[in-house]
Amino acid sequence: MNRGVWIWLALLAGGGSVACGGDDPCLEEMTLRVGTGPTGFTPLAGGDPLPMVFGSQGGWHIDLSAEVTNSHQSVEVSAVVTVPSIDQQVAGDANTSYVGLVDYDDLACTGEVWSVRIFVDDFAPATNDRICMLHGQDAVFEVTVTDLESEQTVTESVDVRLQVSAESQSACSG
Repeated sequence: MNRGVWIWLALLAGGGSVACGGDDPCLEEMTLRVGTGPTGFTPLAGGDPLPMVFGSQGGWHIDLSAEVTNSHQSVEVSAVVTVPSIDQQVAGDANTSYVGLVDYDDLACTGEVWSVRIFVDDFAPATNDRICMLHGQDAVFEVTVTDLESEQTVTESVDVRLQVSAESQSACSG
């Protein structure tokens, strides 16, 4: 029998994650590194640019990515972006996603979140002109991940600088 079948049978018999000695390694304290990127995890450090993308359907979004440790594979992800200088949340309202961690390692209980879209529309009117004026503003990007099996939650934030992405510059001209 192949390895995948054995793992599946072990999970079915045990009702959850399996590790040596029967302990669930995914119950250690969860950790989270906040990042960005539509096709992979690019970690963000304080002061890094956070690209705002003008999408094909005419709205603006931020591509959230994250690295999660000590979690089962199914997670809930949410984020908010606030701009302290104008005392305004500009993204993340009603933006909860349910995803499976990518590149998940069952034994280490680690994986990544890629391309969760956080919509930049939490203020009215959310016009191109108003969103383009956010370019260069300092902001706080706060991400929360909940392990749907253990119900553990972790929240991390990083200070970033909002930036209109290179491919979206044309939406700000004119």
